[in-house]
Amino acid sequence: MKTKIIRQILLTALALITISALAQKQKNIVIDSGLEANSTALKIKMGGQALNKIPKYEFGDYAVVEGKVGAVKSSGSSNLFDTQQQEKGKTQFSFVMTDRAENRATVNAHINQEHRSSKEQKLIAFFYIGENEVLLDKHNFSVTIFLNNDTSNLWLLFMNYETGSQSNNTGTAFLTNGQRKILIASASSNSNLKNARKIPALGYQFIENKQALSAIQYYGGGLLGLNKGLVWIDHQLDEQLKLVLSSAMTALLHKEYSEVSEIDDLDDYEDW
Repeated sequence: MKTKIIRQILLTALALITISALAQKQKNIVIDSGLEANSTALKIKMGGQALNKIPKYEFGDYAVVEGKVGAVKSSGSSNLFDTQQQEKGKTQFSFVMTDRAENRATVNAHINQEHRSSKEQKLIAFFYIGENEVLLDKHNFSVTIFLNNDTSNLWLLFMNYETGSQSNNTGTAFLTNGQRKILIASASSNSNLKNARKIPALGYQFIENKQALSAIQYYGGGLLGLNKGLVWIDHQLDEQLKLVLSSAMTALLHKEYSEVSEIDDLDDYEDW
């Protein structure tokens, strides 16, 4: 009888440990099981950052050795009664990333944004015109990547998405060299809906022919999610493709890091 009780206690303890481990694991984005089996999670280190420079991001064998950020250019307009507003903005950044074999990837990125909205305005007491509505919120992100100063060895990353009542585009994101097309899919720690968090971890997976090649977690969830960046790269890939993917993920990291760091209302995450 005593042996049976001890055995039951041990089984219960083992179950609790397993559940705890699974819960801990789900604090990161959910990635493809094949990629998880063939990769190691690499922590992203931020490195130093000078004025008009991007941080010297580093993970595993890959590091940014130089980079710069362009100025933000913006413009805006509105109608006579300020019920229709339009804002446009664009910026760019560039960097060089190397691996341990000293191969170099030169990266140039461009961000274009457009926001159109309508706004309710009070003309006189109890009389309003217009209504509050987001008409269009549009984001375009494009990146060129070429290896070892060989402009013929060129990869392109395109990402665009938009929302709003006037939007008719569901968005697209991919990486290509003209012969291969690698899709970029959003990833979250809430992907399986069993460990939903109000502020989940967020990232992307790079998928070709239904096989995940790499993944990046740019936001780790919770209140301190900006310092929990992780990268996964399939060990079986050739070295050039690993460098291309690392460069593409770093470009996305810098774009998303800049945007997430500006969020000051955590309730914005409730619907993610």
